[in-house]
Formats: sequence, C-alpha cells, structure tokens
Amino acid sequence: MNLKVIFKKLPLRYQRKFRPLIEKIFYLINLITLGQALHDTIGKVAISPLAKPFLKRSVAQQGEDLLIDRLLSRLLKINLNETHIYVDIGAFHAIDHSVTYLLYKRGWRGIAFDPSTDTKKSFKFWRPRDEFVCAAVGETDNTTVSFFVPKNVNNRSLSNTKYPSSLAEFREVKVHQVNLNEELKRRNFNKIDVLNIDVEGAELEILRSFNFDYFKPKIIALEIHGGDIQKNLETEEAKLILSKGYRCSACAVITYFFVREDAIN
Repeated sequence: MNLKVIFKKLPLRYQRKFRPLIEKIFYLINLITLGQALHDTIGKVAISPLAKPFLKRSVAQQGEDLLIDRLLSRLLKINLNETHIYVDIGAFHAIDHSVTYLLYKRGWRGIAFDPSTDTKKSFKFWRPRDEFVCAAVGETDNTTVSFFVPKNVNNRSLSNTKYPSSLAEFREVKVHQVNLNEELKRRNFNKIDVLNIDVEGAELEILRSFNFDYFKPKIIALEIHGGDIQKNLETEEAKLILSKGYRCSACAVITYFFVREDAIN
C-alpha cells in the first residue's frame, strides 16, 4: 500500500493537520534533488540536463502564462518587459498553477484576490511587490459570505468555491467579500492589462458586476469547464465578455482568452 493511500485513510482532522507539513517536506526533497514538486502528472517529466536550455518556462496549470506572453507580444504588440498591470482573481498560490507569475517576474505590477490565508502567505513570501486582498470577490462589497472548502484540506485548494456541487464533500467557512470595482478603485487601480478569473463557479457573478468600460482589460483569461469549445463559447460568461467588444483569441483546455478588439494592433 503506497503512502498516498495510507494518508487518505486517516481521519479528516489529521489530514488537514499534517498536509501542510507533508507538502513542505515534499517540496524540500524536490528542491534538493532538483525534481519537480508537482502533485499530478500534468507537466511532470524527466528532462535531460542537456535539453533544459530549450525549455520554455511555464508554471501555470496548462501553459496559460505562455499563451498570454504570445497574445501580448504578437497580437497586441506590447513590450513584455515594460511595467503593466494584472489582476488575478482566485489566485490559489503565488507560483504553483499561477497564470500571472511570469508577468510578475517581468516586473509587472499586480493585485491578487483569494480568501485563503495560505495563499496570502505564499504571496507575501514569493511576490512581495504584489498587493494581495484576502477576500472572495462578488457582487456585494464589504460583506461576509459562505465559502466552501474540501473537507480534507486546510484553506488552499483548487476546488474552493462559493457554489459547491455537493455539500457533503465540503465544509463551510465564512470569509470576507469585496466588489472588484470598488476594491480596485480603493487601491488606485484604474486600468487592467491582463485580468485572470478562476473562481470555480463564481465567474458570472463577478463579470455581471464588473465595469468593463472603466477598467478596459486588454486580455481576460477565464476558466470555462467543458470539452466542447463551441458550446463553451455559448455560455453566459463567454457571451457577456464577447458582447463587450472582445474576441476569443486562444484556448488552453479550460482557460479561454478574450482580447479587446480596440486594443489589437
């Protein structure tokens, strides 16, 4: 019986207690051995040291950061190494699965939103230049809402959501919520170059209340689940963005990239 199976047989309270420590040990081992500290097989391969100079650096789940680089440089003719603005909603982690980390490394300025205190700690350590808002994002501003976390984790998970599919698999916590327009204005953000939204079901709520005309994001990266691109572009979320003067210019499995028409050169 492997260690992962043994771990999952432990009571949930012990899984939540020991998981952060196990993840730190796992990361440390890979740091020493120069391995990949990935929890799934996607992107996890053995690369010859002689081949590493040819690697393109991506830390995102499906290479979204490299697609954004290409859209910015080839379609919008933007100098990637000049300072621009990104907003990351549902940030999860400062590096792991991050769509905006490469932009941060290029010297861009950004603000990230996530109600997880673990996520907040990762940003404080890895991305000190970024502003971080430890809150959910929704229609109503400065309020408390119900938030749902898988029962076997602490408070940082790719499955954290305001809209759980099954209450039996989640535990409810109360978190602070802000409205995106109001929080950005409070922090003196008046334009957006790249907007990333990955909030496990709350995307439509955020988009409906977002002021497109004021902030005018040049690129919107949005997670839409489903294996049919045509059907996904008929969802309410996609149709709302397209109606605001955007075109869908790329797709990375479940992440769709919408580019503002009047920003294309």
